[in-house]
Amino acid sequence: AGGGGGGRIERTKEQCAAGRCLDSGASRHITDLASEDAACVGAKTTLPAPVVLQTVLGETELNETVDVYVPGLSTAVESLHVAGSPSVLSLGKLIEEGYTFGWHGDHCRLWNAEGKLIPTRVEDRVPVLVENRALAALSTAAPDAAFDTLSHLIASMSDEELSPLVEQYLARYEERSQ
Repeated sequence: AGGGGGGRIERTKEQCAAGRCLDSGASRHITDLASEDAACVGAKTTLPAPVVLQTVLGETELNETVDVYVPGLSTAVESLHVAGSPSVLSLGKLIEEGYTFGWHGDHCRLWNAEGKLIPTRVEDRVPVLVENRALAALSTAAPDAAFDTLSHLIASMSDEELSPLVEQYLARYEERSQ
């Protein structure tokens, strides 16, 4: 994830723990499987040819992708596993998949292909997809545990972050009830 002024803002796993960086300089989605909820990790695929990445630690050769469910996008993405890396979504790949991105000042917006607004925020001049692992837990919670899960979600988020996520939950609950 790059910043302005010719320098780079290096993101740690801790800085991106509450969301995935949206990186216009990343050609692929990247994740560290150690930081992912095991329930969100899907199939691994061996690539026909290795992918070589230039990282701050030097050149890294990767030969495997993994499908990772991204609660903030409500879908799985094919990611390269890079141990020790923060979770990064390639903004270019998202645009190729029909997403729209806009950034003005200290606000950014991401819409999916259907025009639905995806919660984002800007941290240190880096756009970040708002992700709260509680949302994934909430979407799979038993009805009797949903209140406690929702309470934890509310306590950890601002009103701006919470509103679209509650709408997602209510839509999923309604779909399951039918």
